[in-house]
Amino acid sequence: MTFLEYGSDLVGSIRVPASFCGVYGLKPSAGIVPLSGFGPPGVPPTLTESAYMSSLGPLGRFAADLRTALRVTAGPEAPTAYTWALPRSRRTRLADFRVGYVLDHPGAPVSSEVGALLSDAVDALAATGATLAEGWPGGVEPVREAESFGVFLCPSNFTPAFPHDARPFDQRTILTPECERPYTDQPFWISHASLPGLPAVVEPVGRTPAGLPVGAQIVGPLYEDDTAITFAELLGDVVGGYERPPL
Repeated sequence: MTFLEYGSDLVGSIRVPASFCGVYGLKPSAGIVPLSGFGPPGVPPTLTESAYMSSLGPLGRFAADLRTALRVTAGPEAPTAYTWALPRSRRTRLADFRVGYVLDHPGAPVSSEVGALLSDAVDALAATGATLAEGWPGGVEPVREAESFGVFLCPSNFTPAFPHDARPFDQRTILTPECERPYTDQPFWISHASLPGLPAVVEPVGRTPAGLPVGAQIVGPLYEDDTAITFAELLGDVVGGYERPPL
C-alpha cells in the first residue's frame, strides 16, 4: 500500500512476503540496523541464541529504494560515539560478478512453476557475461561459506503465494503442481542467509501461469549489503523487476 516499508526478518518475514507480492525485500546483515524501539512497550523479552539472526529491513518496488532506506536506518545507536557507512558494491556491471547459484534441493524441492522462472533468470544472467557456478561451494554444507561467491542466487521459497490454511501449523499443507507439501518446508531456503547473518535481497523474476509473483533470493557477503542490492538492481534490467499488479 506504500512505496517503501520496513519489516523484521528472522525466518523470512521480509523475504517470503516480498516474493509472494512481487516486490523487493532486504534482510540486512545481522546487527547493522538497530532493533531498539521495534518491539512492543514493556519489559524487553529475554534474548535467545537465535536473537542475532533477527534483522530489520526495507521492502520496496525498486532495488535502489532498499539502498536509500538502509543508508537512513543502518548504523550505531549512538552516532556521536562512532559512525558507519554502507560499503560500496564489489562490482558495478553484471559481467564482472561471480555468481554461485542453486535452484533446487531435495530438502525443499522447488515447484515447477517457480523453478521455470528461476531457470529463465539464470539464463538471462548468463547472457550478460557474468561468471556462473552451479551448486553449493565444494565440500561445505549449504548454510556455510556462501560468502565465498560475490553473490549467491537461490529460491526464496519453493512455492508462490498459496491460499490461507487456518489449521494448526503442523497440520497445514501447500499444494504445488507436483504434490502436497508440508507448510513447515518453507524456512529451508531462507535459512541459508539467516543462520550466518548474511544480507539477502529478494527480487521479482516473473509470474507463474496463474499470474502469481515469484522472487529469487540474492545472498551477499557479510556487511556488503550494497553488493547484493546492486546485483539485484542490475539483474532487474534483464529480468524485468517490479511489475504493477493487474487492476
